[in-house]
Amino acid sequence: MNALNALGVKTVLAGHWHSAKVFDWGNITWHDGPSTSWLPWGGTLGFAVHTISAAGTVDTEFVDLPNAVP
Repeated sequence: MNALNALGVKTVLAGHWHSAKVFDWGNITWHDGPSTSWLPWGGTLGFAVHTISAAGTVDTEFVDLPNAVP
């Protein structure tokens, strides 16, 4: 966290966390992608679509795969 903050990182796109959420921690916004294979903590399989504006703002949309079978 010290290195990320020292570099001025404001947003992290994180995958392979097996959950779908956006949260703030350590002065950084984390965009956490769901799994397309299995979810050990429950939820719906799917993927994240990240849209990044020219100004650097990140918007995340979670797309469920309702018929997917883990």
